[in-house]
Amino acid sequence: MSSAPAVWFPPGREVVLIPRNNRECAKRGLTLYTASSRRILGAQWAAWAWIQTLGPRTLPGRTARIDIPETAEISKALGFGRDGLHSVAAFKRRDGRSGETYVAVGSAGSLLIKIRRTGESLALEQELLAAVQRQSPLAFSAPRPVDIGSLADGRSWSAQEMVFAAPHRPSMRLSEGFESQLLAVLRSHPGLIERVHPDWVPAHGDLSPWNLRVDHRGKLWLFDWEDATVAPPGADRAYFEAATGVINRRRPMDRVDPVAAAYWADRIRHRLATGHPQWQNEIMLARLESVSGGHKS
Repeated sequence: MSSAPAVWFPPGREVVLIPRNNRECAKRGLTLYTASSRRILGAQWAAWAWIQTLGPRTLPGRTARIDIPETAEISKALGFGRDGLHSVAAFKRRDGRSGETYVAVGSAGSLLIKIRRTGESLALEQELLAAVQRQSPLAFSAPRPVDIGSLADGRSWSAQEMVFAAPHRPSMRLSEGFESQLLAVLRSHPGLIERVHPDWVPAHGDLSPWNLRVDHRGKLWLFDWEDATVAPPGADRAYFEAATGVINRRRPMDRVDPVAAAYWADRIRHRLATGHPQWQNEIMLARLESVSGGHKS
């Protein structure tokens, strides 16, 4: 893919680069941002309507350029040819992790592409996405996995279905049956078995409102399975409640197990020591410490 003109969204935040040369990619790229406030969600819908009506070329905002040359190599590996995926929208990671995440659109359809230094987490995610397709839980859905491979420079990539075509919102609640159905999917993976702590159970590992999203039709989707692991029972609930407090600081830490809270408190302290974004993790840590007491993970 050649370099393409783009504009940053949301204004002043610089989270997603939206291409100005392709209407469909611009609309799907806009959905890479999960708005957690009504004001930003309203701005997102306004930008989506602007693109739908007038096209992306006149979309206001600070301009830049997108250049992800790996798209041609990935498109060819997927059997689409060099031009099968020809327009992209890029997401700028703000969580301290390495790698790239972007939407690619072309004659091959619309895909979410991830590039990482190594392939272990991507392989785990692809396997768990496939497990969701096999089990078809009623409480949530997940994107369809497409393929995984390696780039010429040794980095790894994965491709999955791009499910959003319009803005969506984060989910602030776990529905009845959600946790048991999630655990059933995770337990189907033979690698998620804890031998050092036999009482621990498989966990999604990043269950936050930004990874649990409701589309414009009301359907619930669960994303980002790369961090699946084993943890104390209730760890996913503890993380979700702590993360939800970043959006609504008055939300009580209900139904959170103290041992699970201590587990995440230890890990978030490590994040803060290694340069992850501060204020969100500080809020989560304070919420977890309010229920962990003297427990240790």
